[in-house]
Amino acid sequence: MFAFRRALAADAGKLPAIERSAGAIFRQIADLAWIADDEVLPVQRHLALIEKGTTWVALAASDELVGFLSAEVTGANIHIWELAVRNDQQGRGIGRGLMATAREWAVDNG
Repeated sequence: MFAFRRALAADAGKLPAIERSAGAIFRQIADLAWIADDEVLPVQRHLALIEKGTTWVALAASDELVGFLSAEVTGANIHIWELAVRNDQQGRGIGRGLMATAREWAVDNG
């Protein structure tokens, strides 16, 4: 079971490692392998998005962060900058849960 909550500033330093782990899956597809080694969002960018209130995290039962969704409001839309689930946690509905959480926030906030 996983819980979803708005990200805290204290979470920002953990998000790049989750993004790197999530990207590792792309090594299995030759034409997309470059994504695994691409740059991740820096901590400062995560902090800026967290401050805007548009980053959510997924937590395992142990309260360990296992995924995140970082977004930003642009006009009347929400733009998702990054959705990442730790490699060993993929396929469990965490990304779907993060998307639902962001969608609910977007609907509630116009």
